[in-house]
Amino acid sequence: MSEFFLLSYWTLWGVVALLAYAVLAMMKRLYRISLPASDRGLPVGAPFPLVSRAERAADEEQPPPGIFAIFTAADCHACKQVYPVVEQFSMRYPRHRFELYMLATEEEGAPIVQAHASALGATFVDDLGSYEVPGVPFAYFLAGDGTVLSKGVFHEAAHLEHLIATGKKALRRSA
Repeated sequence: MSEFFLLSYWTLWGVVALLAYAVLAMMKRLYRISLPASDRGLPVGAPFPLVSRAERAADEEQPPPGIFAIFTAADCHACKQVYPVVEQFSMRYPRHRFELYMLATEEEGAPIVQAHASALGATFVDDLGSYEVPGVPFAYFLAGDGTVLSKGVFHEAAHLEHLIATGKKALRRSA
């Protein structure tokens, strides 16, 4: 074999290896979970505005490791799809507290809560502006004292897992 052939052969394999690395790096970036609207809403580290919920957590003997404040709306089709996900997730993480806040009147929301989210219960709200919720379904992951750790629009259990992981990172940074 000639030297030119061997050089071109190894150059070709080098190019293939670089392309494979580039494709894998792009795939990793593509499949990395990032929640929509995680840059909006209440800032990380801010107290959650519903103080009574946070106070209830502080009054417990052993506060939960985290609180999910989940915002939905009665007329939201995507929200109806996430209620079963939230219920299953709450069974997997029984030590965490799940608070459901529904943009609806009690008359509009009661059938939905009975059908989909009866295990969670719900607080009916008439405005999401004070909670700085950019859209629904939206979730805040709070520390046991009611401090915002992470947030974002969610649609599946992997998104809620991401909220916990991001919240834990935020807690480690603040400690």
